[in-house]
Amino acid sequence: MRCTKTEGEILAHVPDENLYPQVLGLLEGKEPGKTLDIPSGEGAFASELIKKGFSDIVCLDINREDFKLSGHAHFLTGDVYDRLPFKDESFDYIFCLEGLEHFVNPF
Repeated sequence: MRCTKTEGEILAHVPDENLYPQVLGLLEGKEPGKTLDIPSGEGAFASELIKKGFSDIVCLDINREDFKLSGHAHFLTGDVYDRLPFKDESFDYIFCLEGLEHFVNPF
C-alpha cells in the first residue's frame, strides 16, 4: 500500500503537541501490521504501538545504547543515511517521528 498524500497534507493533520496520540489516531480501525520505526531512539513510539496491539515492530536507530524496549521489539543498529537492509514492501507501516529535523534535506 502506498501513501497518496503529500507530506504537507499529512503534517497538516498532526499538530506539534501531543504528536503520538495524533499519529496513533490515524491508525484507528486499522489492523496492526509489520512496522518500522525509524529513527526509534529509546523506543518511546514503539512502546505506544505495542499498547495498541502491534507486535511485529522493527526499530532502527544509530544508537543502540539509548534503546529501552528489550524483548518487545526487534532492534537494528543502522544509519538512515545508508541504504536500509529491507526489501521493498517489507512493512505495512513505516513511522519516522521526531527524526526529519536531523536530516540535511528531508524533502
